[in-house]
Amino acid sequence: MSIVAFLEVRDGVAKKSSLEALSEARRWADRRGTTVTAVVVGSPCEQAVTRTSAFRPDRILVADDPLFSNYSTQAYAAALAQAASRENAEAVFVSATAMGKEVVARTAAKFQTGALTDVVSIDWQSSFKAQRPVYSGKAYAEVEAKAGIPVFVSLRPNVFPLGDADPNYRPEVQKLSPSISADDIKGRVTEIHKIVSETVELGEAEIIVSGGRGLKGPEHFYLVKDLAKVLGAAMGASRAVVD
Repeated sequence: MSIVAFLEVRDGVAKKSSLEALSEARRWADRRGTTVTAVVVGSPCEQAVTRTSAFRPDRILVADDPLFSNYSTQAYAAALAQAASRENAEAVFVSATAMGKEVVARTAAKFQTGALTDVVSIDWQSSFKAQRPVYSGKAYAEVEAKAGIPVFVSLRPNVFPLGDADPNYRPEVQKLSPSISADDIKGRVTEIHKIVSETVELGEAEIIVSGGRGLKGPEHFYLVKDLAKVLGAAMGASRAVVD
């Protein structure tokens, strides 16, 4: 048995929220004496595989067929299902992004089991229990997986900390051949319109510094920028958003 973590790739780069899911999978695997398999789906994904390796999965399964160059729920869920079966997974961790929630739901349906979504804490002892926010975050519900294995879990981004990255770590990397053909995919991406921005995506920022009325005017906004630089240097963060 193993824990499988799905890595979301955008523009060839592994999403930070997916690396958080992988880090949590690594922590639970160490506690339970099992292994972690990262599933990297996308094309191209060489850079994503390199970054994923640093977070110490035991194995990386790479689905980089041109079929995965554009996102398709059917194709990505097929790849994840194939990996979960191949690795005899007892749990599958996915980031609770729009893509992650969609992929984990379809994949769980393939196994005729349930999915615990938007999880913010995990208690995995004799059974798999987790907490998730309800009523717009005003309360938390405790949920338990009872529908069999693997347990599918989507983890809320920016809740579970990133593990310590080791750039010298080299896991086993294997090819994951698609178990689905182009004819099987009913919905296809025909065109992509990208918004080009020099700022870091908010969800990917390691530090967010915001200024409001206390600054009194735009002429004082340099104070916020200076604070962001100081915090970034102190925390070793490479990416920050100033608003």
